[in-house]
Amino acid sequence: MWLLAMVLISPCLVLIDHGHFQYNCISLGLTLGAIAGVLSRNELVAAALFTLAINHKQVDRILDKENFILEELLDEDEINQECKALNSILINL
Repeated sequence: MWLLAMVLISPCLVLIDHGHFQYNCISLGLTLGAIAGVLSRNELVAAALFTLAINHKQVDRILDKENFILEELLDEDEINQECKALNSILINL
């Protein structure tokens, strides 16, 4: 039990996890809950928590990819040029 506590409160893990991978703590918490469910022989809770952990990680990956692509698409100069072109069309009508 002490070994698990030492690993979980390791300064390196805390700094890296919360500084760089900001949302990993949700998946890690759900996984730890699943481990606790297995150890207490409550397989249904363990399966549900582990499924939630995996699904959260997958959704987080998809959202990160979408945000990156959206940032690439929303180039400020191109948007300004497009708005100016549309405004000139509306003014000429």
